[in-house]
Amino acid sequence: MPLTDLIRYFNTADTSEESTLYVQDGRVAAWHRGLQMSSLFQPIVDLREERIVGHMASLSAQQEDETPVSSEVAYAAASRRPR
Repeated sequence: MPLTDLIRYFNTADTSEESTLYVQDGRVAAWHRGLQMSSLFQPIVDLREERIVGHMASLSAQQEDETPVSSEVAYAAASRRPR
């Protein structure tokens, strides 16, 4: 399934109408509870073999005014029940 179809599927399936997935700069990002979130992937390199052996993922989050938000704050906001 192409990425755009997958995004459309999840946006249609979201019955809470709180989350919106979209493509930004070639990556998937999401608005959720007032935060813009996306994933960052960094390669894990085996220096002896000089090759990539995996990737480390981290969360990038910011408020609407582009103020950065820590991963801990974003995870806590996502785990709260909607009002």
